Amino acid sequence: MLIPQGQREEMDAETGKPVDLVQRGRSQGVEVAEVEDVVAAYGRLTERRLEQPRVALGVPELSGTVEKELEARAKTWLATYREEAAGCERLRGRLGETAAQVGEQLAAAKASAERAEQRLSEGRVAPAYDQAVSATLQASATLDVLKALAALQGGDMRQAARTVALGDDRDEEVRITAAQLADLVVDTPDGC
Repeated sequence: MLIPQGQREEMDAETGKPVDLVQRGRSQGVEVAEVEDVVAAYGRLTERRLEQPRVALGVPELSGTVEKELEARAKTWLATYREEAAGCERLRGRLGETAAQVGEQLAAAKASAERAEQRLSEGRVAPAYDQAVSATLQASATLDVLKALAALQGGDMRQAARTVALGDDRDEEVRITAAQLADLVVDTPDGC
């Protein structure tokens, strides 16, 4: 099995802990190898060489309008992340040991937020936006879990269920934002 280089570790959906896919594959009798691109994957699978394109493909530049909008939205997502993370910390303090298992998720959200801040400082707004959304969604999902735990501790099963259902609204917000940004790209003179 081939996987993209740099994606060797994934979060286990059941435990929420990182898993080394190469080691897991080995333990199940499956060879898992990282490949850097399609050319390497082709060579690995066929044992033949695939000619690489002669033209270097660059990363397209965003128009000034799209770049400014993306930067503003990344900053908005980061502000939301900070609010959600603060809410998580407040509830963790209140719930004590019941909330101990969310530490790794919060650490992952914080790491994504830090990468977003770093990318913004480098002027790399597209990856900053991606990391900011990721950080916010991680923190928001964790906050939903903590709110549901608090509701369950209080014996309110209905409130726990409503809290978990709110996560769907955030997914819809991400889709709407992506559509709005796509409209901006189409509306610019160079289409970027």
